[in-house]
Amino acid sequence: MLTFHEWFTNAARYLHQTEVVMIEILVGLQNEHRNLARIADLLSTRAAAVSPPNTADLTLLTDTVYYLTHFPDVFHHPREDALAGWLEGRGVLSKELLDTLASQHLELSVQGRDLLRDLESLLRVETETWAGLAPRLHAYADALRLNMATEEERLLPVAFGEASEAPHAIIAELALRCEADPLLQQTDERFAQLRAVIIAEAGCTCDQKPIVAYGSDTEGNLR
Repeated sequence: MLTFHEWFTNAARYLHQTEVVMIEILVGLQNEHRNLARIADLLSTRAAAVSPPNTADLTLLTDTVYYLTHFPDVFHHPREDALAGWLEGRGVLSKELLDTLASQHLELSVQGRDLLRDLESLLRVETETWAGLAPRLHAYADALRLNMATEEERLLPVAFGEASEAPHAIIAELALRCEADPLLQQTDERFAQLRAVIIAEAGCTCDQKPIVAYGSDTEGNLR
């Protein structure tokens, strides 16, 4: 039978480990925000161009929106919704903020899906025009920035403060929703150009620093 000291030591070690895992998940969300902010800037820059994009730039924009609808919409935002739900259940996050985040995520999903459809239509030289798409790309990038600002200011600080209280259930739920970011996979050829453009426009000559991987430190250095 364990002595009280042994039981307490084991319990403390377990609690510390769960807090570390929770913090790692939260830092992963922050790092993804840094990458998403660069993507939002890329969308705004391309949408502000005076001339319509050539085929290469249009393909880049299509791949960018495809990425946003197939990674953040599917894995990043659902983790934040689950996190917000847990915090609201603990009484440390308002129902108003929970609903605001869910609404923002739904809006981004709808905007992204519609933009992807119309960008692909423009690539096929069908009915869509660049004049109609450019303002919507601006609005999409702005909506993404607003969502991230809301989370950085009102969600993540509360989550970090509650990390030591995270039960196994919420950690498991968040961990199960984690997926390798396709933008970080050197073997994913579809996003190779997008990755190269982000690195170039971030003004960095290194191969990793502008693209922050899950599990890196706040400077983007892989641990």
